[in-house]
Amino acid sequence: MKNEAGSNGLESMRDRQSEVERRFSSRSKSYQDAARVQRESSDRMARSIDPWKESLPPGPVLEIGAGTGLFTRHLDRLFPNRELWITDLSQSMLDEAFNEVGFDFKVPSHRTFRIHNAEDGWFDPTDLQGSPSADLRPFRPDSGESPRMAWDRPGPWSLISGNFVAQWFQDPSDTLSRLATGIQPGGVLLMAMPGSDSFPEWKERCREAGIPFTGNPLPDTERLVIQCSNGPFQVDYYEEPFKTTYTSALHFFQELRAVGATTALTGARLSTGEFRNLVRMWDASVTPAPVQVTWHLLFLAIRRDI
Repeated sequence: MKNEAGSNGLESMRDRQSEVERRFSSRSKSYQDAARVQRESSDRMARSIDPWKESLPPGPVLEIGAGTGLFTRHLDRLFPNRELWITDLSQSMLDEAFNEVGFDFKVPSHRTFRIHNAEDGWFDPTDLQGSPSADLRPFRPDSGESPRMAWDRPGPWSLISGNFVAQWFQDPSDTLSRLATGIQPGGVLLMAMPGSDSFPEWKERCREAGIPFTGNPLPDTERLVIQCSNGPFQVDYYEEPFKTTYTSALHFFQELRAVGATTALTGARLSTGEFRNLVRMWDASVTPAPVQVTWHLLFLAIRRDI
């Protein structure tokens, strides 16, 4: 979940990123079993690569927000002969991704695991020379570089991908449009995320209970497409609802906690009494059927013109 307009609840971008990293790190062991929607999204995104797989230019592949490796395993299967850079804010999450793809120290590997904050931009792997810190080279608002300069200087990446990470950016539209400058001509930036129409049932129960909806604002499709279509880029997108069911509303919130998706970016929280009332009303509204939650899955592909 993510705040498109920015965070008022946390003091700074670094505070927000630190809190997000802390909460996900604390759930690195429970993430795989609880991440039902994230797993479904990663599987669908892997299938969506097929139209571009053979036409991608030669070059390395970058994954941002790899988490425990749900999408990493697909990249490893789809691109066994390409250099893969697998990144995340959380070291403990990267450790799980490392294990997920079955890393073998005895043989040379095309995979590199690296802590990296995607909101800082992309990096050029050819400049690393074994160093954990490389110069970041996106267009950034405070860099003094114009968007045109970034558009005229393509990056090194054949594919940049991320599953269920963009919603945590302070401004997904800005970050993704800047990350897109890191792809080569003919390259693709491919993202999957929950969109702004997610959780209508949760929102409706809050209205009925007379309490605020405390879910984080999520990326807006129209804004993403408009902003990411600037410059030499073509944007395709696909949206689809995905429904999950639970024996109780409490189980839904427990699943969010189990994957670490509990940072309140706006600072909005319910009191204990309000939360109990929400769960009670939600359960009562669907008895005896299970609680249903609708996710708005958004898949975004940004291709740089050849």
